[in-house]
Amino acid sequence: MVSAAGGWSGVQVWNVQDAQKPRPVGAVKVPGPDAPKSNQLAFNRDGSLLAGATEDSAVRLGSVAEPERPYLAESFRVFGDAVDDAVMSGPHGRYMVTASGGIAAG
Repeated sequence: MVSAAGGWSGVQVWNVQDAQKPRPVGAVKVPGPDAPKSNQLAFNRDGSLLAGATEDSAVRLGSVAEPERPYLAESFRVFGDAVDDAVMSGPHGRYMVTASGGIAAG
């Protein structure tokens, strides 16, 4: 499974088990009329959560534990500017570090 940011306010989840015939299986949609640009996408260790660092100063967590039924689990603002990076790590993938303009928050 891979994910790709889209210009339609969300992230498309793809099944790439057959590399010759990737197929979309679900989408995490972002509510609202504006599509924030995703700067970075990161899965947690077990692949059940997807974090997105976006240009609109928000971090969005999508649940992708069931790829056919992904959903936006949480959205929160971390900085007053674009979020450049998000990394999920630590024991059981329970920690996330974000960065904006060279400043990290975790």
